[in-house]
Amino acid sequence: MEALNVLLLIVIGWFVLVLFKPQVHWHLQSWQYRDPEANHPSDAWFAMQRITAVFGIVFFSVLLFML
Repeated sequence: MEALNVLLLIVIGWFVLVLFKPQVHWHLQSWQYRDPEANHPSDAWFAMQRITAVFGIVFFSVLLFML
């Protein structure tokens, strides 16, 4: 059970990082492209990453405190 709590805290930490700096997610994916600068995501993509991070933080926080 404690391992699950630690895992959930790591996931929540990742979402907090993406919430405040969504470019981190892009930098981890940019290696897949031959020319990453030509395939740089739009501002809408970064906004969607932040929205997803908020929902992820809420969901996993509730899950963490229910266990």
